[in-house]
Amino acid sequence: SGGDGPLRGKVVVIDPGHNPGNFAHTREIARQVDAGTHRKECDTTGTSTDAGYTEAAFTLDVSRRLRTLLEARGATVRFTHDGDRPYGPCIDERARIGNEAKADAVVSV
Repeated sequence: SGGDGPLRGKVVVIDPGHNPGNFAHTREIARQVDAGTHRKECDTTGTSTDAGYTEAAFTLDVSRRLRTLLEARGATVRFTHDGDRPYGPCIDERARIGNEAKADAVVSV
């Protein structure tokens, strides 16, 4: 829960994008889900640098830094995932997370 600051009482959902475990679950993340206006893949693995730094690691790092900044300003921050599940969540579940949190803002990284 948030503290004092200009964002007190506001809920921000951060979606770190690709889960670091997605690469090991390609069949699961390739599954088609309802994206609201059309069907698309549950998620993707993302890309990586030539040196092997994955997009999933980058988006999670940026998201955690953003959480620290927002909480310091009083916001309540919820993640769609924090590298704490084997893969996903799928795009439809990420939308539900934001809706159920009654988010004032959602940031997709």
